[in-house]
Amino acid sequence: MKKCYDYEKISAYIDGNLNNVDKLAFEEELSNNADLRKEYQEIKSVVTSLATFPEKTTSSDFLVNLNNKIDEYEASKESKWYRSIFKIFGERSPLELGLGAMTGVALIVITVISISTSSNDIGVDSSFSADDTTSKEEYDADGTADNSDENPDENGLEY
Repeated sequence: MKKCYDYEKISAYIDGNLNNVDKLAFEEELSNNADLRKEYQEIKSVVTSLATFPEKTTSSDFLVNLNNKIDEYEASKESKWYRSIFKIFGERSPLELGLGAMTGVALIVITVISISTSSNDIGVDSSFSADDTTSKEEYDADGTADNSDENPDENGLEY
């Protein structure tokens, strides 16, 4: 497992910015800790290689041009749907949009519950269909058709 070292102290040692007491303490730890030595060597090699890069000069308006290019890039990322949504909702806060969405969901849930509850309250029977010739009122409590009004004779013939 890699240990976490004080990279600022390593950098300050490389740059020669430690006082004598801290410098001696760091060198002692460096001589006793192989992992710290390895980390120090890696950082020192990076610093040394960076020092060999030639210095570049830029134009006086480099930052302005860079910021303009960043702005152009950011503007190009905006898609058409984003602009359309923005036109609809304007500059509303996320809290307002979230509350509006939650209200819409709550209204839909309440509507679905009230529709399903009201269909049970009026006694809609899922076993009853429009194709049945027996009306809803002619069903007994057990759900079978009540044909007592028809008085068939013993042969099943109606009068």
